[in-house]
Amino acid sequence: MIYIFRVTRTFNHTTLHNLKHNYSWLTSSYGLKRALTNAERLVGYPPAFNSLKYLVDEEPADILSIAKKLVGSGHPLLSFARDMLSPSRDINLRLGGLWVLLISRAAGESSAIIKEEFVNGIHLKQRILAETCEMINIAFLVHGCIINLDKLQYLETLSKKSLEFGNKLSVLGGDFLLAKASVELAKLSNTYVVELISQAIGDSAEGNVLDDFCAEQICKWSVKEWEVHTFQTRGSLLANSCKSALVLVGHQEQHMDAAFEFGRYLSVAVQCAEDVRAFQNSKSILKPTNIIIILALLQNEKTKIYYNSYIKNMNIASSNEFKENIASLCEGIADKAKSLSGNYAKQCIDIIQAFQHKDSIRAIEDILSTYIIIED
Repeated sequence: MIYIFRVTRTFNHTTLHNLKHNYSWLTSSYGLKRALTNAERLVGYPPAFNSLKYLVDEEPADILSIAKKLVGSGHPLLSFARDMLSPSRDINLRLGGLWVLLISRAAGESSAIIKEEFVNGIHLKQRILAETCEMINIAFLVHGCIINLDKLQYLETLSKKSLEFGNKLSVLGGDFLLAKASVELAKLSNTYVVELISQAIGDSAEGNVLDDFCAEQICKWSVKEWEVHTFQTRGSLLANSCKSALVLVGHQEQHMDAAFEFGRYLSVAVQCAEDVRAFQNSKSILKPTNIIIILALLQNEKTKIYYNSYIKNMNIASSNEFKENIASLCEGIADKAKSLSGNYAKQCIDIIQAFQHKDSIRAIEDILSTYIIIED
């Protein structure tokens, strides 16, 4: 005998608020995935890990033999490769190729180029540029996997040779991708674009080097100085790539400038949102350049005592302890950072309203509204 029970439950406003709070990460994650999928279909964008094909052109057996030498060593290069090949598309937000294609399509065709040369609103040279932008970003991420073997935790490790091998792979892999990117840039036959992207590579290289030596100066930083540093490390490449996409098809100067400003504000908006997620994630180590730290140091001078102690020994345990100290000293600090990120994102959206293709603009708005809280 089968009994069917009908259960009715009444939710009050408090219960609904709690459900929304507890499962907001789920709806946000689904919304972001859907927004990215729609945007990728709109511009015909391939998955981000396709850019890795230049690193794995060799026989699979050779790649496996190299990977086996790193297994068990704990080298960051392995976890980076895993993250790049995972189903998650959050990485597409960071690599820049999708943004370059979206801004290219949003700006539309120009009178300087024959309309028939555009496919789905995007020129072939713009697609090459988008892939090159990703390649450069991946190169710097691979270089970022290099670890300092002189640090105490590596001095007596049994896998030091494997770690040294991982460092060599990181250097060679990143350099190879930068060399390949140079070849792809030459195919565009535009010296001004080469100049813009070369400037961006120089900015990124300098910013990433300074990233390792600026921990002690953070206490003197303002939000403006954080913006400048973020632009140098990741914004310059995105902004100059967006501008270059419009240079390639002969758009007006005002549209080129708008594309550059879009990339500039977008880089700080996404970085700010990522910093908030790192602050709220107990498995993430807080970087000295995190916007939460900058805001906390500006809000409460007592934070400096805990910060100076933290940068001497940064690990998961000390990071979580430092996060708790920040939360207790600076109430509402995460909300303040979210609001800042939302302001940057709103400026991105305002800048591109004059562009032609509204479907591409809506795609950009959908991604930003699911990844970043934008206040009216």
